[in-house]
Amino acid sequence: IDDALSVRRLDRNGHEIYEVDVHIADVTHYVQPADPVDIESRRRGTTFYPAVGCSAFHMLPQRLSEDLCSLLPGKDRLALSVRLTLDNDGNLLEPNPTISRSVINSNAQLTYTEVHEMLLSTRHSDGVDEELRRRLTWLHHLSQRLREKRLQDKRFFSEYGGLFDIEDQSAEAHELIEEFMVLANREVAKFLIGKFPDCTPLRRQEEPKDDDLQSWWKKHAAVARGTFYFQSFNDLMTGCDEREDKGFPLLTDTTRQLTEAVEAGDMARATTLVSLEQLHPEFALLFPSWYGIQERSEYIRSGNGASCRHFTLREDVYTHFTSPIRRYFDTVVHRLVKAAIDGQPSPYTGEEMDQMCRHLNYQMRQQKKYDNDLNSLKRACSLNSTAMFLPGIVDNIGDGHFSVYLPHLRLRKEVKYGLLGVRA
Repeated sequence: IDDALSVRRLDRNGHEIYEVDVHIADVTHYVQPADPVDIESRRRGTTFYPAVGCSAFHMLPQRLSEDLCSLLPGKDRLALSVRLTLDNDGNLLEPNPTISRSVINSNAQLTYTEVHEMLLSTRHSDGVDEELRRRLTWLHHLSQRLREKRLQDKRFFSEYGGLFDIEDQSAEAHELIEEFMVLANREVAKFLIGKFPDCTPLRRQEEPKDDDLQSWWKKHAAVARGTFYFQSFNDLMTGCDEREDKGFPLLTDTTRQLTEAVEAGDMARATTLVSLEQLHPEFALLFPSWYGIQERSEYIRSGNGASCRHFTLREDVYTHFTSPIRRYFDTVVHRLVKAAIDGQPSPYTGEEMDQMCRHLNYQMRQQKKYDNDLNSLKRACSLNSTAMFLPGIVDNIGDGHFSVYLPHLRLRKEVKYGLLGVRA
């Protein structure tokens, strides 16, 4: 368990304010630079998660990752804590949040499903900690305000989880954690830039190449304007065609499920079905081409003259601070945070940081490839045992072939007419 949240509601001059502490496991207390564990965890770079039911390939020894460093409930644990002071609308009231060493003792370890159920419940229930539920409600309210500011209407977009699980009933619980982790990562990045302007490790994604971006918007802006996902990129649509308000087509199965949800009064499910834009034919075709022009997210060192902005997150500076048990990059960030707190110089030179970023970029690419290959294997095993009929969207017709996009698999395939027994 890398992270924990705590919250207090206070009165300041007649106004309600909230102090939210983001607590992150202090791995660097146990893992010192250049010791055997540090050398091996740097080599691995990250934890690899195999199929459900199999043990993870941990970056750290199990004794550290699952016990000493893990923020287990009822146990005193060392942490680095970021205190965020917010008003009721989710505005940061202090431009420089406090970052400090801490010792915490967590009250509870909750699954996303448990958080979801506690947020939905409006009555007192046996066995439910009412104080815990009340504080979760505060955190949920603040996370939704933060999400609205960060994503605008994109906050309504639901990421398609996979072929066999199109509905995430605990989405708002995931969002609660995500928003505070994103905010903590951003604020730590700003803090470190102020202390080590030439040696802060950052996570950045450059904007797509101008020609690619302009070409994409020229071709797709009219449709993209009708989506939730692309609303956070409204500033890039200036001068592009407006979309005629004519609605959008749905898959037959989606229409059936949507009708059933509305008739049953299940508006949460209905909202989820509408917001799964990657499954709506007209919108689905936007995503492969959009992802195709994106630059790769990567780790860099500040001060090398390159842009530090993260395009997709829409953040000027961003880093990874919140997952030191499973990512070595976060361990590096923690060491710089401690050096800044203690008024010490950076523990890394610029050259060392550049080498670190190159190595960890490679390891993160390997992890992504591993995840993609694993997901492909899961799909293949499932389809091998059970045939499935999936909708496909024809997006291009050529002389000897056509291409079809399968939104449930996020896969585009070229089909030759000869395979269908027809001639062009």
